[in-house]
Parts: sequence; structure tokens; C-alpha cells
Amino acid sequence: MTKESELHLKLKQQAKNLLLKKGFYKDQIYFEYYFDKRKRVDCVGIKDNLKIAIECGSLSEGKDRIKKLEKFFDEVIHLPYPKGTFSNEITMKIKNKTKERLLKHGKMGQSFDELINQLLDRVERRKRK
Repeated sequence: MTKESELHLKLKQQAKNLLLKKGFYKDQIYFEYYFDKRKRVDCVGIKDNLKIAIECGSLSEGKDRIKKLEKFFDEVIHLPYPKGTFSNEITMKIKNKTKERLLKHGKMGQSFDELINQLLDRVERRKRK
């Protein structure tokens, strides 16, 4: 598992505060909550018959991620990174098949940037040998 950035940790704290404002107690709030086998969400509040999921930062699957979470939770909230946070980021279009191939090499919680750099490092090390 990769180390979380300070910004991501701040968003998770905001998620906790939001759930507290919605009436959840501290012992009803969970971080890195796993559901449906290996699927994970950043923060979840569970009380009585109400389950609220909060995803923080970038969504690896875009809006599809929210739709998938809505199948398991009563409410889904996305707390994105503030605009301009990553001014050196670009958007790359890749085919779904390529994305699936990349996902086979990644780890849970790893960003595509981290994965691509990991793969490039591997290629560059091989070239040096």
C-alpha cells in the first residue's frame, strides 16, 4: 500500500467531520472500509440502517466509481482535491483494455501515476543491465 499524501489525509479528516455533522458518532465512522470482497472506500459512516460512503481525492474510475458505490451505500459523497492542487497534472486518454492491463500490475490504493512510474523504472533498470 502506498503512503497517503497529507492532502488526502486532510480530506479524510473532512470526511469524518462531515459524518459527525450528519449525526454519526466516532465509533460509527470507519476509514479504508472494505466491502463486497476487495472493494474499498476512504470513509464510511454506518448507523442503524444508514450507510454513507465518502471518497476523497481523485476517483480512479471517474463517475462510474460513484455509480458502483451507490449500489452498496445509501448516500455517496465525493470530496475532490481543491482546484489547482495538481497544476502539473495532465489528462491522458487510454482505452479500457489498456486500463485493465495496467490495473493487473497495480496495488490497491496506488494511483495510475505511481503505477506508470513503477513500470517505467522497471523498464529503465532492464535497459541499464
